[in-house]
Amino acid sequence: LSAKAAPISATYKKDIFDSIEVKFVNAVLSLAVNFKDDIQLVTALTFPCVGLSEDELVFIRVNSPSAEYFADAVLNFMSGVNLSEDALKKFEDYIDIGKLIEKIKKLLNFIDIVKNNMYFKSVYDLITMLNDYFDLDVVLSALKNEEILANYKKFLEEIKNGKNYNLVDYLHYLQVREKDKTKVMLNGGVDSITCCSIHESKGLEYPVVILAYAGRNDPYTAEEMEITDNGVGVNYYNVDERWKAPTIVKNYIVEQAKYESIEESKRLLYVA
Repeated sequence: LSAKAAPISATYKKDIFDSIEVKFVNAVLSLAVNFKDDIQLVTALTFPCVGLSEDELVFIRVNSPSAEYFADAVLNFMSGVNLSEDALKKFEDYIDIGKLIEKIKKLLNFIDIVKNNMYFKSVYDLITMLNDYFDLDVVLSALKNEEILANYKKFLEEIKNGKNYNLVDYLHYLQVREKDKTKVMLNGGVDSITCCSIHESKGLEYPVVILAYAGRNDPYTAEEMEITDNGVGVNYYNVDERWKAPTIVKNYIVEQAKYESIEESKRLLYVA
């Protein structure tokens, strides 16, 4: 609708912890506790403050094809390039190894700083150090996105005014917190198209209604731990072979949850 320049009125919710700049901060902090978290590592490496490209990520992995974790591949690369001259020639046009080493070193150095201070400083202090070290305010300003700046400012205020967490407690909080989504209002005026959820539409009437995605079949996505009125379902983890599988109890709970989800969808359709 925005692409068609159509005026829109809507209310939507956004969790500041899901924004890219906050994900970068949390990724860097978490790497001080678990450097082998590859998702967090790639998040940190590819954010503009560090600035690795996809080609550079591929180069690091190709340099250590047998490394179990991408983190191991990064450390192997920092110890020395193992590629043959022919392989290096394939990358030489778009990979500057010297600059790549400097970018990774910048991140690794700060992770060491966090490790040395994580038991003595609060998370807010660590984030302030990160902000100064990476010139995060400058980087975010360069993106010229007011929403990103507002999100980051609100994030800092929430951390500053919240509990005085140490790093370990803060990372645990990130795992268990319920998403606190902030309402964002869009007002396109009287003659605008109102976009709302089915819940929000209850009791409202319009001369024309478009029920979007009514025929879409969204598969039920099971959580790592399913907690319902029917019980608690978890996965079985084989740590040695690095695989997991749902238990019989979890399969039962998931099937019940799917059924209840369908019934709820029917009720919502009636409301719409």
